[in-house]
Amino acid sequence: IVSSVMLGILFLMPEFMEARGYPNWLRDGGASALWILGAVALMIPIGHVADRIGRRRMMLILIALGVVVYFTVVWSPRLPVPVFVVLLLMGGGCIATVNPLGVSLGQQMAPHHASIISGVLMGLAWAASAFSPAMVGALAKVQSIGIIGALAISGSLLCVQLCLALFLP
Repeated sequence: IVSSVMLGILFLMPEFMEARGYPNWLRDGGASALWILGAVALMIPIGHVADRIGRRRMMLILIALGVVVYFTVVWSPRLPVPVFVVLLLMGGGCIATVNPLGVSLGQQMAPHHASIISGVLMGLAWAASAFSPAMVGALAKVQSIGIIGALAISGSLLCVQLCLALFLP
């Protein structure tokens, strides 16, 4: 689910930046780069924290924070650029780290099946999410939904993910 949300927001990021009136450098790749940079910067520290407090707990925290940051980014009117940059870094960091954390949790739960866990939770997750840019793009073209509505619909999947994660052991 998080992979789909990631691909969806990255796909619509240039149009979203233009719709909100952000500077060209954000529209022309800066916002996407910051989202991904947040993911890269937080994966290792989050893994370290997860080893201390538990992968499930860390996953729940990240998804909950991801929901808050994602919808703050999507629903807020144009924010000051420095604030928006921090939110992009946080959004990418919170949302993108859930997938590798899930792989780690799966491998912990079934250590004798680590390869199949990795294949399903990484390969299948990204393969299934490959359709999300087309779906989010199609939603954005519907006049009554638009870019903001399409991103909100996509982001609502994070709430579903949070509910599902509550059932993890």
